[in-house]
Order: sequence, then structure tokens, then C-alpha cells
Amino acid sequence: MANVDSLVEQMLREADTTSQYNLSSYEVESSYEIESYLVGNLRLDPRSARKVAMKAAARPAVREAMVRAARDNNKQGAIRVGGGLDPAAAAQFNITVTRNSNNIAQTLPVAIFGAADINNGYTNILNSALGAGTTITSVAMGTANGTAQGNNVVITYVNGANSDTVTISSDTYPYTSLLDATRTDMFKMSKVRYTISDATQLAQFNQTFTFVSNSMFGSRTSNNVSVGAYRSPEQFQTAIIDLNGEFDIDKETSIQTGIIQTAGVFSFTISAFVQKFYRQNSKGF
Repeated sequence: MANVDSLVEQMLREADTTSQYNLSSYEVESSYEIESYLVGNLRLDPRSARKVAMKAAARPAVREAMVRAARDNNKQGAIRVGGGLDPAAAAQFNITVTRNSNNIAQTLPVAIFGAADINNGYTNILNSALGAGTTITSVAMGTANGTAQGNNVVITYVNGANSDTVTISSDTYPYTSLLDATRTDMFKMSKVRYTISDATQLAQFNQTFTFVSNSMFGSRTSNNVSVGAYRSPEQFQTAIIDLNGEFDIDKETSIQTGIIQTAGVFSFTISAFVQKFYRQNSKGF
């Protein structure tokens, strides 16, 4: 670990003297892995972690050493950060929201997570955000009405004779299982990487993330997060924005946002680093 610590100190000193990093797609992925490790395990502040990670990713020898340290410590993405009767873990997952068609000339509201609210079709989350004349006819999770959705959630929208669908999926863990687990388990995200599939559709970054909590007793709270405000002048990947902060997810919490209309199939992906994960089980009694 001393070797990694010295590398971090070296990268911090060098990062202060440079501000532009032109990274390849491979280097970008390595940068994210290193940054998550620096924030989650070495407790480096997010801004310094980003500088170090981008500098390290551009230098092969340093990149490989730091990625190896991250993977060794993280045990391929999942590490213990607690124990005893209060089990906790840290991990990383991706969730992709895909607009499969563009027949409705509006931005379509979507909800991510919200295990309690999906039971009523996200009525309290999405209806107020729908455009004029648009309604949601179904929110299908897994297998519903004889139609297999696989491990995804599919939302169907109708406006007059036009209809569109939006699919919410995950390539790292079955999304329906992840969603269902939040009925009892809770986790804290300390970083979210927001990536769009088409770098020309920057208007997607204007879609606010609203964290909405509807309690079982009727109270409602919301917190708006401006995605565009997180763009750093040191970051030159057009289709990527990193949201550094702490975001709590449980069964009563949904992320409400929108997906814009484009000429073809369009998607955005949130890659989330989980700082803490609390599992409710019988050992806690």
C-alpha cells in the first residue's frame, strides 16, 4: 500500500501542474476504476481523486499499478466495509435507460428504483411530469400480462395514435433483482457516472435528476440535482459527466428524470459506485 500511497502523492503533485487530459476510451474506464478506489478506499476527496485518476490513466505503468491495487482491494468490485450485526458492502453497477422509439414528440419522464412506487405504476412519480396528451399505459417488470420483459422494466407511453417504450436495464446485475432487493436493503451511492449513447445529444444533460421519497404515511420529499452543473472544466469526454456526492436509495426513494426525443434509438447509462450497502436480515435481531 505504501507504493500506491507514493504514487498517489506523485500524481497529486503532477496533476496540480497540468489541467488537460485527452484519454482514450480504455483510459477513461481505467480512470473511473482508479477514481472510485481513491474515493471509496483511500478516502481522497473527489476533486483530487479525479485529478490523480486522469493523470494516472494516461501513464501506462502507473495506470496498471493502480488498477491492480484497486482490483486486489475491491475483490473484483465488492469489498467489505463493515461487519458484525450491521453488514455492509461496496460495489459498482450500471443502469441503462433506453428510448426504443420516437413517435411522441416530447421528453418522456422515467423513474429509476422506487421499489414501493413501482407497484402503482409510478403514478405519484411520473404523472405530473408527463407532457400534454401523454399517458403511461403500463409499467411492466419481469413477466407481466403474459409478456416477458426479462430482467428489465419497460414503460409504455401513449399520445393519441402514437406510442413509445422506454426500457430500464442493467448489464452488471439483473435490474429487476436489484430493484426488488431495495424493498428491504438500502445503499448509499458516493459517485455516479452519467454517459449518453450519442455525444451530439447534449440536451440530455439538461434533464434534472430528482430524488423523490414517498413515505408509507403520505409525506413526500424531493431533492433536485442538476446534472450539467457537475461538468468539470478538466473533463474533456463530451458524452460523460460525473456526479460526485452521496445519494441514498431505499424502497421509498426514486430517481425521476427524463429522456429526450432523438432521431433514433437513444440511451443514457448511470454507472454508480456504492459506498455503503446495508442488508436487513435475521442476524440483525
